[in-house]
Amino acid sequence: MLTLSDLKHIWGRVVFRYAGRNISAGNATRSRRFYNLIGKLYDWLYADHIYGYRQAALYMMDRYIESGDSVLDIGCGTGLLMEMAQDRARMMVGVDLSLGMLKQARNKLNHCEQAYLIASDCRMLPLRGGFDKIVSSFMFVILSQDDQKKVVNNLASLLNENGSFVFLSARDEFSPEWLTNDQWRSLCLQAGMAKVEIQDVYDYYRIVVAQKCVIPHVVEEKSGKNLVASDSDHT
Repeated sequence: MLTLSDLKHIWGRVVFRYAGRNISAGNATRSRRFYNLIGKLYDWLYADHIYGYRQAALYMMDRYIESGDSVLDIGCGTGLLMEMAQDRARMMVGVDLSLGMLKQARNKLNHCEQAYLIASDCRMLPLRGGFDKIVSSFMFVILSQDDQKKVVNNLASLLNENGSFVFLSARDEFSPEWLTNDQWRSLCLQAGMAKVEIQDVYDYYRIVVAQKCVIPHVVEEKSGKNLVASDSDHT
C-alpha cells in the first residue's frame, strides 16, 4: 500500500516533469489567470503535497537569510518564503503577477509590518536597488531563456554591493525546462555575479546562491542529497 510519502513523491515527479510546459508558461496573461484561479489551493497542492517542498524552502531561508537583511522575493506567490524570513528580515518586498496569489500572501503576512507586496511583472519591476538578498522559488522555469537573462540582469542591479541571489529550483534531470548547473552558472555570471554555489537537497530541489562581490569568479558545488524530508516537518 502506498504511504503518504510515496504519494508526495509521485505528485512531485509529475509536477516537476511538466513544469514550464503548462498553460501558464511563457505568457504573462495566461500565467496571471492561472495563478489567480489556483491561488487559494496553491499551498495545498504544492507546498503541502510535494515531497520536501516546505523543507527545502525552510532549509534555504534558514541558511541564507541573516538577521537584518532586506529581502526581495520575486514571484513571491502565496508568501511562503517571506513568511519563513519574517522573524529575521529587516524589510521584505514581495512581487508577483497574480493578485490571487498576493491575496494569500497578505493573509499570511497580515501582522508583519516590514512586509510589502507589489503586483507587477518580474520583467518590468518598479523598484530601485538596496536589497541584501533576492530570493525566488520555481519562477524562472516559466520564463523564456531571453526573459531569464533579462530578469537576472535587472535583479543584479537591485542588489547591494555584497548582496546575493538565493533561488530555489528543481534538478534538471526531471525535465529539460529546469536549468542545469552550467546554465545557472552562465546566467548568474553574465549578470556580473562573482561567486556561485549550487546545492541539491531533498531529492528534487536545487538551491542556487550567487553573490555580488568583487572577487575572482569562483563556482562551488555542494551536495545535499542526503537531506530527507519528514511528513511531520512544518514551518
